[in-house]
Amino acid sequence: MSSRTLPSTNDPSVAGPEACGLDPERVDELLDATAAALSGTSACASQVALARNGDLAAFATFGEAFFMGQLRPADAHSLFCVYSVTKVITSAASWILLQEGALQLKDRAADHIPGFAANGKGGIRVEHLLTHQAGIPSAQLDPLDWPDAEARLERIAAWPLEWEPGSRFAYHDSSSMWVLREIIERITGCELGAFVSERISRPLGLTDLYLGLPSPEMARKAEVVCTGAPPSDEQRERLGIHVPAFPEHMLPYHNDPARIALGWPSGGVIATAAAIARVLQGFIADLEDRGSGIWTAEFLRNAFTPRNPDFIDSMTGQ
Repeated sequence: MSSRTLPSTNDPSVAGPEACGLDPERVDELLDATAAALSGTSACASQVALARNGDLAAFATFGEAFFMGQLRPADAHSLFCVYSVTKVITSAASWILLQEGALQLKDRAADHIPGFAANGKGGIRVEHLLTHQAGIPSAQLDPLDWPDAEARLERIAAWPLEWEPGSRFAYHDSSSMWVLREIIERITGCELGAFVSERISRPLGLTDLYLGLPSPEMARKAEVVCTGAPPSDEQRERLGIHVPAFPEHMLPYHNDPARIALGWPSGGVIATAAAIARVLQGFIADLEDRGSGIWTAEFLRNAFTPRNPDFIDSMTGQ
């Protein structure tokens, strides 16, 4: 099953491949390949958006998913958890404070968060948090603590330092964004999701991107389910990317409306593919001084500059 939002549907939000300078046949090849990949698979959906020069070239949805426990075809209005693309949104929110001078890359996290310096973490700076060099890659926050601000603060303060901040690169799948969220909220005085909505979504005209999904929109969110068998050790070795299997015990938290409403900062953005494409287009437009002006071109050039390119990613060996 597929639902394509293309110019033929008279949707004014999609300009079409030709208007964006893309080859329509190649775009169709991509969309057909996506549809074929889901063919015969139950409870599996995919959404694809292509954008260029600020316009959508294509927006298509394929497959079916569970929505509030009911299996049905996904469509252009369906929302999906975008997982670690959330880190882009959380980081981009911090960029606003950085360019306004309310936050500095050299700031220590402990300058903003009481007790954070415990267990050797006093040297962690904002730049380390943004570049996966903070030295706390294994630290986790129990989902049971997410709703409780005091419990979160206590748990974050108790995290031990694993290695000297800035000395290496290791993907921080969760910890650094929780710390960054705490800093942003203490500076702005509002929840991160509200800040993202006001300072990013609203200027970009986005209506389908949420960090903290409101209850009325919950029926649009595709539930997260595990399908098929997990990859074997041989398959993992062949892929060359040594990442842990998806923790199935976390599934209830990814589908629990109360947890989804909290908007965890490392993997909790709920959005359409089109909304994510428009955020990325927003970066490019501001970089070229033709956008909404959320970020300055000068700041974005600095943000996009590679740092410590000689560091090796322990997951990929690259």
